[in-house]
Amino acid sequence: MFLISNRVKSFSNNYPVLTDILIIVFVLTFGMWQIAFFQNIMKWDIIDINLPWRYFTSECLRNGILPLWNPFLTSGFPQSADPMTWYPISWILGLAFGNDLLTLQYEYFFHLLIGALGVYKLGELLAFNRKTKILTSISFMFSGLFISNAQHFGWIVSGAWFPFIIYFYVKFCKTNDILTGLFFIICLYFMLSGGYPAFFIITSYILFGIFIYYLFKQISSKQSIASYLIKNGWIVLLFLFLSVVVLISSFELSNYISRADKFSIDYVQAYPLNYQALISFIFPFATTANVDFYGTDFSMVNCYIGVVLIVFITYALIIKDKKAIGFFLLGLFLLSIALADIFPFRKWIYYLPFMDVFRFPVVFRFFAYSSFILVGGIGYNNFTMSNKKDKTILYLLIGLTLIIIGFFIYNSFFIEKWKFKELLFLKFNGFYNSATINERIFLQAAILISLLSLLYFSFLKHSLKAFSYIILVIAIADMILSVQLNTYYTIIDFKDPNPIQNALKNLPEGFPKPDLHQKIIANSENSNIPIPYLWRNMNMYYKKPTFDGYTPYFLKTTLASQETGNYIPALNNPVVFLADSLSAENIIDPSFYDTLSCNKIEILKFSPNMIEIKIKTDKKQLLSYLQNSYPGWKVSVNNTQSKIIVSNFTFMSTWIDAGESIVKFEYRPQKIVWGFYVSLVTFLIILSAILFIVIKRTPITSHN
Repeated sequence: MFLISNRVKSFSNNYPVLTDILIIVFVLTFGMWQIAFFQNIMKWDIIDINLPWRYFTSECLRNGILPLWNPFLTSGFPQSADPMTWYPISWILGLAFGNDLLTLQYEYFFHLLIGALGVYKLGELLAFNRKTKILTSISFMFSGLFISNAQHFGWIVSGAWFPFIIYFYVKFCKTNDILTGLFFIICLYFMLSGGYPAFFIITSYILFGIFIYYLFKQISSKQSIASYLIKNGWIVLLFLFLSVVVLISSFELSNYISRADKFSIDYVQAYPLNYQALISFIFPFATTANVDFYGTDFSMVNCYIGVVLIVFITYALIIKDKKAIGFFLLGLFLLSIALADIFPFRKWIYYLPFMDVFRFPVVFRFFAYSSFILVGGIGYNNFTMSNKKDKTILYLLIGLTLIIIGFFIYNSFFIEKWKFKELLFLKFNGFYNSATINERIFLQAAILISLLSLLYFSFLKHSLKAFSYIILVIAIADMILSVQLNTYYTIIDFKDPNPIQNALKNLPEGFPKPDLHQKIIANSENSNIPIPYLWRNMNMYYKKPTFDGYTPYFLKTTLASQETGNYIPALNNPVVFLADSLSAENIIDPSFYDTLSCNKIEILKFSPNMIEIKIKTDKKQLLSYLQNSYPGWKVSVNNTQSKIIVSNFTFMSTWIDAGESIVKFEYRPQKIVWGFYVSLVTFLIILSAILFIVIKRTPITSHN
């Protein structure tokens, strides 16, 4: 044992960063063992939206097709317009493994690690020691957003890359280092393409604040302002080139979807962080019950960063550390924006550019508690780097313990004792489903009192060095326990993932030709062979054009067709069909449908972006393709471009002369395709430049 201990210590001393990363990975694996060992499935939107969309994207890529159009959702949708379509991490995983359930859940796991490593690097800028960097990293990756919003994968991606973005930009402003600037551009693009737009907008404002701060520092130190502006200018320009495909497709879509209009000042305040939710800073388990107590979506109220950090946040403020006070005030301001029902700040910033295009003020809670994590890190770092144990920590431990004891006693009057018997007999599922908010607070209060008591007695008995390690261990234990208390409510289901995984392996390969004897109205979610535990967007798996689906996007033309009653009648046909007439308003009268269309039409080729068909008809007829009309669609008849007629307000039709014709509908939006190639070339140039600079800076070591 002594020999093993020495080897571990030697490895830690020789490879400190690698050792710390291994510790973080171990804690992540232990805290998320249900996902790490593929024991359960994740729940809600990540399964209902992200899994089928990622599956579709990877199927396109693995078949050599750009994921531009998705015909298997709400009568067709421009897949290229969803930013996550262009997320490089998703492409790499999709091409390498295919985006199935295992890949998706490990991607969630991977992004938690990315977030932790970003905070670890951010700690370098604040001169944190190793223990502090580990503590803040683990607190961040197990914090409220990553646990309660696990289903909102775009939020997870955004939160994961945020620390790296801040780290690289601050370092770039300090050093003007080209390599740092290139890493910053890549990380910022990852957030834009893989994340939720609100996070990118808020992050952009934070970056602008950092830019102004260092601009004033340049002015006060009489350094070259022109050089500073030029170097910031080139990273902005390079980022725009890298992001051109996302920006073009997203701005184009904004003109055609129903939710793209600027939101009213009242609408953008929907889903704030209510003041009751502040209890989650101490009792995150309380957010898994009694949704009405919070007056908002329960998945958006968890703010937990660890009870240990609460102690050291207070300590950092008591010792009047200037950086800590600055981060704390920033955090309070961001938290007040999240508390939109109480403070007016969300209304005020509504008038800033792009602040009127997203709701969910609760998003700001992530940026608020991220600042608080840094404050706690500063406090812990100062304490561990001092020469003696500051008794202020002892008093803070006593004070916080007394507060939690107060909650413990108060809630003891409202609990049903029989429910705790279920815990004693390892029936946590029963307790989990039946416990009220009072019982949940009571349980977590008991856990926290135990952990804080251990810290109290450790402070009295151990040296500063030993105590600092005990703090770290107890902080990690606290975060793991909080994750496990919440995980079955906001992250995973009590379901075995293997049946889903096996079913996904047996799905149709490639993109089969649609059945011309099948009416589109019959291709509903429930018309397919069931896949265990999956029930939304099923047609993406079976690759059948459909009129329904679960999506946050709806084209205005689709809604117009539905509202006028012209949508459903057209769906009583196969994906392509013939009709004999068209009204002056471009409405196809159902009485003029050609019921023998399937005998006159043969599908020659089909892919998400294209359908090619052969038609034999004895008279001039109208050919309709039951996909939404959208900029980028073209139709050719016998290799001659024809005109697309928007029928029934949303579908695509064209006239066909008597005889035999080859008709091809193809979605190829030139701006987006060219934008993709510009983004791809820029991405490859940046990666090549990074590789070149890294190799150039790597010293060549000669060995005798």
